[in-house]
Amino acid sequence: MPFKHPFRDRFHVGDLIYGLHNSRAKYIDNMPAFSDAKEHHDQSNVPPIFIDDYFLEREIIEEEIKTRPPLSVKLPKHINDPNYEENKNSFFNHLKHELPSKYNNIATNRRYPRYWDKFDKRNNTLCDSERDYVEKFEAVAIKDFGRKSKGGLSWAVTNGIYVHFILDDIDMLGLINKNKVPRNVIGSDWAARIDLVKSITGQELRWIFRNRGDSRVAAKIQFWLDGKPVAPPWVETPNFLQIISSTFNPFSSPAQRDKNIEKLKEDAAWGKYAEHVRQKHQNGEN
Repeated sequence: MPFKHPFRDRFHVGDLIYGLHNSRAKYIDNMPAFSDAKEHHDQSNVPPIFIDDYFLEREIIEEEIKTRPPLSVKLPKHINDPNYEENKNSFFNHLKHELPSKYNNIATNRRYPRYWDKFDKRNNTLCDSERDYVEKFEAVAIKDFGRKSKGGLSWAVTNGIYVHFILDDIDMLGLINKNKVPRNVIGSDWAARIDLVKSITGQELRWIFRNRGDSRVAAKIQFWLDGKPVAPPWVETPNFLQIISSTFNPFSSPAQRDKNIEKLKEDAAWGKYAEHVRQKHQNGEN
């Protein structure tokens, strides 16, 4: 029962890992509980451990574009495994049938819009035309990635797949409030840039929060923080009076008081978001 004890305290082959790009890498590289994930991923075995590695057709960029980082996607060898095709078909069929109005397009459309004619092929620097291309490409790609990630959660819990969601390094208040990070990292690592431009991880976590009443979600999604399995962030706070007492205890360290105050702010933000979701449902919105 991952939302509560007993937790799922290690990764097993077949599970998925969610969270910020760099935090996921730290866990599979350094945490004994994720040692099976590292070996499985390093060998490009199937099924993939990240939903990112279920490639949309239009993520597989044509050869003419592949030669120009940062737009290229380096495809791992697992896409040639017959078992990958079976898993991928299961995933994308779920997207097409679960919420076709949102997910059918990303499951079937062959390409991103063609902005290649605006790209300056003669110039290897990030000139204005290249920035224009990258930003338009990202506008479509980021929407795709967000929908693919949320659809991946739905697919996982529907098919009995466990999800390990790593909370480390997440700006929780910013995530709840849907804060955007300035787009000033064009040209850096693609996956890390996606984390920054718009929080895909935020979309994923808010999806879990909205669907927390679904018993399949509560049973199959395990949160992690500081290397340990934990309850969801919206229920992790200790007794309210206890945290208030600790905050104003003269013997509490400044760091502990700051941590307590931050947690109270997060709880208030989750409560506000819950009311926002309730109002949307009341108004018949998705």
